[in-house]
Amino acid sequence: MTSTLEHEIAVYLRSQAQRVEVTDELDAIENDFLLLPRARVVLRHRRLAPVLGVAAAMLMIGGLAVVAQRGGETLPGGAFGSVPDPVVDVTATPPANLAPFPVATDVPVEVLLPDGAVLNGVVPSCIATADPGVFECSIDAFPEPLGTLDYTGYTSVIVDDTSHVSGGCRATNSDATEYLCYVGDRAVDEFVVSSGYLGQYSPREYAAG
Repeated sequence: MTSTLEHEIAVYLRSQAQRVEVTDELDAIENDFLLLPRARVVLRHRRLAPVLGVAAAMLMIGGLAVVAQRGGETLPGGAFGSVPDPVVDVTATPPANLAPFPVATDVPVEVLLPDGAVLNGVVPSCIATADPGVFECSIDAFPEPLGTLDYTGYTSVIVDDTSHVSGGCRATNSDATEYLCYVGDRAVDEFVVSSGYLGQYSPREYAAG
């Protein structure tokens, strides 16, 4: 049969348990239970052992509730929970000192031949190559009908805006509309223009033959 003292302690513990909130700190819960009169517990420690075991279980349940409420963070007094996953802000602006993505530089860009040079009396459409003295050029059509002749390898000079030979070109297709053009001494090295003809006066219009 339960004694009056044990009954009073059980009532007290139940009332204390009802006061515990999930938001309470573990230290606060522990301090609140220590308000139990210590002298009376010492006098009846053998008979109160079962009751104190219930109190310890309630204290543990209250601590676990605090851990769950606080999302697994480390608690004072040695209780540990899981470490929360880091949150990455995908909308954050990158630091200003980061260089932008490199812009592609291998896209062909149409250019004019140096000094406004013309090919067969026509301003060709050209693309600069990795060699500063070499250009890939094309014209819409050869100035005169070619018939069935294959003009691959046909050579012609280019003339600058002062009517002087500034280089030469070699056809790379049969209808002589696509060329590799060489400027200055590079044209002499490629055997397109003779060294004596480079820099000589020449009309800018196409001349047959």
